[in-house]
Amino acid sequence: LSVGISQILFSFVGGLGLFLFGLRFMSDGLQAVAGDRMRTILEKGTSSPIRGVFTGLLVTGLIQSSSATTVLTVGLVNAQMLTLRQAIGVIMGANIGTTITAQIVSFNIIDMLAFPIIIIGTLMYFLARRRRTKNIGMTIIGLGLLFLGMTIMKTALEPLRYNESFKNFLLTFSKNPFLGILAGLIITAIFQS
Repeated sequence: LSVGISQILFSFVGGLGLFLFGLRFMSDGLQAVAGDRMRTILEKGTSSPIRGVFTGLLVTGLIQSSSATTVLTVGLVNAQMLTLRQAIGVIMGANIGTTITAQIVSFNIIDMLAFPIIIIGTLMYFLARRRRTKNIGMTIIGLGLLFLGMTIMKTALEPLRYNESFKNFLLTFSKNPFLGILAGLIITAIFQS
């Protein structure tokens, strides 16, 4: 591997690791904040299919992963906290909400918000006396780390924009839809999203 490609690879994988860690940290914080009220929140948020869609959209917009929302929803159905009817609306909302990730990345607001969000969350986490406030801080830190990981991945892949070999590689997929579907399946299986 040349220095440029190895640097791109390490930066991308490091950003992905930070993204996944932030996702986990935020998820743990959200669970700690919601605690026993999770069932009540879910019942109100999924009382109708439309509300379920909006709940799935909101959760996916917050945690930036429709896969995580879907897995969480299936887990809640297995735990009998949600019915299958309620879960369908949440999963539909998750699939709609996944487009929010692309919009957030395209607006470049993540670059400006990641560090302020991490600072606010860190201050809340370390300065708060109440456990609930600490958990909210933990959730905010996770969101900031998630944004920072996305920024690092985006920055790591920018040099590929000017690489002719990479452009030609991508054009191969546009000429053969089967290869495009296969590449999408493989990448999704690797990254689980």
